[in-house]
Amino acid sequence: TTEIYTLSLHDALPISGAVGNVNHAEDVGLSGIVDIAAGANHTCAVNAAGAMWCWGINDNGQFGNGNTSGSLGPQAVALGVVEDITAGLEHTCGTVDGQARCWGRGADGELGTGTLVGSPVPVAPVGVSSNALLTAVHNYSCAFGIDGLECWGSNARGQLGRDPTIVRTAPTDRKSVV
Repeated sequence: TTEIYTLSLHDALPISGAVGNVNHAEDVGLSGIVDIAAGANHTCAVNAAGAMWCWGINDNGQFGNGNTSGSLGPQAVALGVVEDITAGLEHTCGTVDGQARCWGRGADGELGTGTLVGSPVPVAPVGVSSNALLTAVHNYSCAFGIDGLECWGSNARGQLGRDPTIVRTAPTDRKSVV
């Protein structure tokens, strides 16, 4: 069986009145996990059946469960069959029921919906193919699929591979550069 442990060398996250310093590994009580993603202050894990659990801070809806309540321990998130997940700073992306989806913070366009609005439930990045491999990083996201490499979100340091270095609220096709 696969066991998941969390470790923090910083003050405990302000969830449900938690305080103090946690400096030891702690078993979170999940087994059979096949995928795990950790953002700045949230973590999500998926088992072989496609069930997902998240824990940590959820103030931007990064769990994808429709609310912004955090959790000190794993909280089941009913999204459908989750095949893979990836986490950015305060957003999460994954393949849900065979479709590319992102949720959480969207202030930098990291959800790829064409807006600067976040979502506490999964939304579809504009034009991303269903079989795309997703990655969420800090405040931007990318997908690689049959349509090539596409990225969206913050471009403050040119990380999307495009000029000008401005926020891209929807996927930016880069197949000519791949």
